[in-house]
Amino acid sequence: MAFAYPLSLRFKILAIASRIYVQDATGGELLYVKQRAFRLKEDVRIFLDSTQTTELYQMRADRILDVSPGFTITDHSGNLVGYIKREGLRSIWRASYLLLDAGATVTHHIKEENPWLKVLDGLLSEVPGVGILANYVIHPSYVVYEVGSEQPVFRMTKKPALLEGRFRIDKLIEVPGPTLEARLVLGLMLMVVFERARG
Repeated sequence: MAFAYPLSLRFKILAIASRIYVQDATGGELLYVKQRAFRLKEDVRIFLDSTQTTELYQMRADRILDVSPGFTITDHSGNLVGYIKREGLRSIWRASYLLLDAGATVTHHIKEENPWLKVLDGLLSEVPGVGILANYVIHPSYVVYEVGSEQPVFRMTKKPALLEGRFRIDKLIEVPGPTLEARLVLGLMLMVVFERARG
């Protein structure tokens, strides 16, 4: 699947489970991400669009209620695409995720650029009236790095929004192959689902 960057993600903040609408640079609907509610193990489905008629990927947690869950990514045929693992204790202060290929080799990792912005955003969003202003002023960002070279590959930035969450994904360098690109973009989307659920 080809992506026209930048990608835009938006979701309702007050929803019980995440429903993320993904648009490409042309404004066309690219993907629809749906977190299945009331599951002991996290279960996230990715569809071609919001009609949910064509399922493209599934991301399922490997355990129940854990601070460092791993997620298996499979395509619509059940073929293994890769894994995503939250780095438990490291992610308490700064969101940190490992991205692994189908052979369980870590190829990339996602790091929050400035953890103080997330703390400030979380605190101010709880203050009536001020929380709305915080959504327009504070913009945490997350970067996907290649393991070894530490080359930045993608950057995802929170954007100003009222009563919803908005993020923008920019591709910083070319990625070799559609499977790798899909795995990295799916990793960012899962991170949005998981971090949103944690507040």
